[in-house]
Amino acid sequence: MDDFRQKFIDEANDLLESLEEALFNLEDNPEDTKPVNEIFRVMHSLKGTGAMFGFDKLSSFTHELESLYDLVRSGQKKAGPQLIDQTFKSIDIIKKLIYEPDTEESDLLSTAFLSELKKLGDDSAKPVSEETGKKPERKKREKKVQPEKTFFIHFQPDRGLLKNGTHPLFLIDEIFEAGDVALYLRTDQLPELENIIPDNVYVYWDVLLGTTKDENFVRDIFIFVEDESFLEIKEIADFNCITHPDFKNISTGLEFDKSIDNDKLTNLVGKLKPTVQTKETEEKEEESGKDNQEEGQNLTPTGEDEEGKETHTNSIMEEQMFDKAMGKIKQESLTTIRVSSEKLDRMLDLISEMVTVQARLEHYSEQINNQQLKNITEDYQKLSRQLRENALDMRLIPIYTMINRFKRLVRDLSKELGKEVQFKTSGTETELDKSIIEKLYDPIMHIIRNSMDHGIEPEEERIAAGKPPVGTISINTYYSGASVIINISDDGKGLDIEKIKKKAIERGLTDGKKALSEEEIINFIFQPGFTTNTEVSDISGRGVGMDVVKKNISELRGEIEISTKKGEGTSTAIILPLTLSIIDGLLVFIGDARYIIPLNNIKRIHQITRKEADPSFDRIVVRENRQIPFVDLIKEFGEDTSDEKDLNLVVLNLEEREIGITINSIVGKYQAVIRPLPQFVRKNEIFSGASVLGDGSVALVMDTSRILNKYINRTE
Repeated sequence: MDDFRQKFIDEANDLLESLEEALFNLEDNPEDTKPVNEIFRVMHSLKGTGAMFGFDKLSSFTHELESLYDLVRSGQKKAGPQLIDQTFKSIDIIKKLIYEPDTEESDLLSTAFLSELKKLGDDSAKPVSEETGKKPERKKREKKVQPEKTFFIHFQPDRGLLKNGTHPLFLIDEIFEAGDVALYLRTDQLPELENIIPDNVYVYWDVLLGTTKDENFVRDIFIFVEDESFLEIKEIADFNCITHPDFKNISTGLEFDKSIDNDKLTNLVGKLKPTVQTKETEEKEEESGKDNQEEGQNLTPTGEDEEGKETHTNSIMEEQMFDKAMGKIKQESLTTIRVSSEKLDRMLDLISEMVTVQARLEHYSEQINNQQLKNITEDYQKLSRQLRENALDMRLIPIYTMINRFKRLVRDLSKELGKEVQFKTSGTETELDKSIIEKLYDPIMHIIRNSMDHGIEPEEERIAAGKPPVGTISINTYYSGASVIINISDDGKGLDIEKIKKKAIERGLTDGKKALSEEEIINFIFQPGFTTNTEVSDISGRGVGMDVVKKNISELRGEIEISTKKGEGTSTAIILPLTLSIIDGLLVFIGDARYIIPLNNIKRIHQITRKEADPSFDRIVVRENRQIPFVDLIKEFGEDTSDEKDLNLVVLNLEEREIGITINSIVGKYQAVIRPLPQFVRKNEIFSGASVLGDGSVALVMDTSRILNKYINRTE
């Protein structure tokens, strides 16, 4: 049962992300009905499935929110700023009720919030026109009432549905809550008594539902069991068949059929439709038509053009899913399934072990010198590489999965600081390893908080500087070779370079005599406890933040670069590898030890002599009419010998910077599984991990960005 509760929690988190996105859309366009319907759908789903999996407090809580947004849907309440603010706050309480459902704190928070929510509902559970003090007209209240329709539902649960904690009768109860119901229980699949397994579900249902709800609402009743059920939902009439006076007479016999096919449904609706158009409904339709013309609206049967389009689009997608279940879908269609992070991590661990075994096999093959064994080894290598790439691809998830949290952060801080700030994004479809994304939230959060507090000016200051009154914070993400760059920028006042330099001198970080570049001065802000703020606030100014950002990004084998222009803003670029686990590298010798250099950072390799590599005042080697700064790693590592053998110069590059490093010889291309370094080695500044070689020895993996940062100043 715990596994299925966890499944609910995972699904609930997805629903909450959809809820936040819908709230942002509603805040941007309060007249749009699509976000309202999405919010209602989320609350309805959380209410029903929460109760099903034992989250009773969550179910009660979301029921109140669902009722409130039902008033909005029916036109009895306006989705104003107060309601949107309260709904944002409710997300935090819902998470509390999901992860800590039985704590006293959760009870107190939810009870207090529901009390505020009830006042909000009581104050506004009236026609919108009354809020402005005008007496509402009866005609304008009625125009928002949703027309009734009839749906046919065929629900055949998987026989093992009860074993995962789901009871189909709870779903049937929800159908009855949605409107008028004609229910037909099918028992033709019941086995003989002695063959019945008590935990199996042998029955299924055909249902006719007359309701004002739309198809998305009906489908959401089954949202957590649609993968374990054979489900068909379709609208069969644009009126309520169940309440028609002749329904019982005409529908006789449906109860005893094994199934209800399209012909029977068409025949049923055809017999009822001619008499359903009563004088009263004609008058209502005529009155509603006048209302629509007065307001310039062309309503669909659901009352909302955009929702109608969305429902039509969703219907097409849902029909495709149904066809696939029946084996009729086209081959190019795709299916997605939810896989836990733990399973993906375990799979990658196993692939990593397989890559290590592959290295051992290659080493053994070279020693045996057997052609058949070499062929098998090559085939194994190809297969392991394909498997590795597929596994890594499955771990890649788009950046947009965490963007909503930053939208929420900007929104909350805007209100707290009294600054109006818009949040823009681009390239959010860019993918990163999930383990990297999970560790990125805190660093990016620190950067955004600093931009909001220190970067973006108050409105009057921006206007005086000739800027728009509304500030902007942007996140732009894109690929660069085998790296991903996340650029966080603002259009604020920029960093005060002189102020940073002065503070650095006060702290003894520099004597003030040496000429420093702007980049070197900016890098002082990454020192622990460094701040130019004289006032401490809840948001920033405690000297904690940017040093943590630098540390967290470094642990991800990434780099962070800051550029700024006074009066125009600041840009922070985070450069990260696509994945952390397995890399393609070049295995090299420095002295008698072997090292691995990531291939994606190698620009070229040149041969040089020991004489060329000997220390000189400029540390420059000329190749292809280019001056290449270099570091003699052979001597840095204390591996220099007295012989004068030719050496190799490996030229590394990162963005627009490059540097050469000397090595003794090249072994060849190597697929490396990166292991964390032991504690006593971690202080070394130029290694990111280690890899076990085929013969059982260990090779250190070089971090090219750290090499550049450590040695570049020596060569400039």
